[in-house]
Amino acid sequence: MKQKTIFLVILLLTSMFLSATNVSSLGLGVAPDNITIESALRGMDYRNTVFVWNLDQGPRDMELVATGDIATWTKFYATNDTNYTTPITLLKDVAPQTSAKVISKIDVPIEVSNGIYNGSIQVNLLSNATLTDSGQTEVQLAMPIFVNLNVTGEQNLVLNVTNIRVDTTEINFPLNMILYSKNEGNVRVKPKIDVEITKDGRYIDSFTHEKEEIEPGDSSQIRASWDTVGMVAGDYVANITITASGETIHQEDIPFELLPPGSLSVEGELESIYLQTSTARVGIYNRVFAHFINTGEIETTAKFICEVYLDDELIEVLESKEQTIYRYYDDELSVYIKPNETGTYLLRGYVEYSGKISNTKELTFQVGVQSIEPAVLGLVLGTTGIVVIVALYLVLKKKRIIKKKSKKKNPKRAKKAKAKHQKTEEMKKPKKEKNFLGKFKNIKLTKEAKKPKTDNK
Repeated sequence: MKQKTIFLVILLLTSMFLSATNVSSLGLGVAPDNITIESALRGMDYRNTVFVWNLDQGPRDMELVATGDIATWTKFYATNDTNYTTPITLLKDVAPQTSAKVISKIDVPIEVSNGIYNGSIQVNLLSNATLTDSGQTEVQLAMPIFVNLNVTGEQNLVLNVTNIRVDTTEINFPLNMILYSKNEGNVRVKPKIDVEITKDGRYIDSFTHEKEEIEPGDSSQIRASWDTVGMVAGDYVANITITASGETIHQEDIPFELLPPGSLSVEGELESIYLQTSTARVGIYNRVFAHFINTGEIETTAKFICEVYLDDELIEVLESKEQTIYRYYDDELSVYIKPNETGTYLLRGYVEYSGKISNTKELTFQVGVQSIEPAVLGLVLGTTGIVVIVALYLVLKKKRIIKKKSKKKNPKRAKKAKAKHQKTEEMKKPKKEKNFLGKFKNIKLTKEAKKPKTDNK
């Protein structure tokens, strides 16, 4: 029974080592963890952004699959396929330690009955090697996003406009209007924003913004801009009307001011710079992020400049793309670095914005030789673990055999052991004292006993 137990323990530990070998190099993340659509309508489609992360050490392919009730209703599209014309089922060569995103589009058939429908969007991490002649590849890891739809027959269009903000700006800068709203209905809403600009009661200009769609349950910030080139400084009014599906949702008049050039401050701060992955290796690209905050009173364009030093010697200067950072907003600017040598690297970065230069931030990191791939490391550890376990088993087995042999009966050895035991027991008993007087007394009595009896009469 004991031998069987030992065998089962060893089998379990071996399985654990083998499992560690197989998955040590795998990593996959998905978001969101679930999608719930309340009051879905027949004939409508519902779109969601799906994020996937490749946590592996090399590029990997990822397969997109819909299962359950929504299997035939769901298609996937690249984020730049805004017209949804080319469905995809595979994300090719997702870079290591990075994320990718796709749009899932669920079309609810017109003929389905009211009710609750369940399914999942499954992301499969595929093996890099083709395993069969048919070209199929092995799924090494899979993660689901659970989907729940409650199909009803009632259409409910409710767009709640919570706020409209119009920023004061200078002439020649865009006038930004931001619409804050939430879609509280069960149908997609594409708000139309009509803006009429007046000054002193006179018509100046007008424009229309109708681009973004808001999914049911989503909150949104829609930014519309008016070109102020050629305008004069002074007080204006924006007459804003918001409609959806021909129905007026909101109407508001908001005053604002156009200022002469140079009236508003342009300020910014580089808060930090950091690497996308903390472990930098030779020959592997790494992304350097710069977190920049526009602390000024007007929007600005910004560009990150990164000086790269190796062992205190300048070897490269990197520049990011120029981005617009709205006032009081922050954003990430980034560049890519590919270390070609080992050593100590220093990144010294700053941001150029509106003809100004921000404060400087530094980051130091070490680049060593390329380490063993996790899969190889897992194999080595797994093999070593199995060898140790087998050796332990053999030692225990040998010890058990020796113990059994020692318990077998040997007649000669048993006889000697018994005699030795008896002798030991006798030695333990207390010794009797010799009674010499007693001996002599006995002898005297014996002589007296031989004397003839005398008569006292």
